[in-house]
Amino acid sequence: MDHEPADLERPEPNEPRELEAARHNVRQLSNEIAVLTADRDGKEGELERLQAKLHAFELSRRWRATEPLALLCAKLRSWRSGTGR
Repeated sequence: MDHEPADLERPEPNEPRELEAARHNVRQLSNEIAVLTADRDGKEGELERLQAKLHAFELSRRWRATEPLALLCAKLRSWRSGTGR
């Protein structure tokens, strides 16, 4: 007797283990959502901190004074590698 994947995946009616398995899956997914949400929130906080640090750096006198030189060096590097033509 051949079984199709859909036949094997279909829940068996009136089988209490099916309901318990579904509830278990919901609990696992809920836990995973909580972990991923906390991870995302931590990364968002880190991103905000780094953006503020970059902004402060860009406003600094040293950056404003050396920026033209940095842009020139980048242009020379791209010209040497053949991508700036």
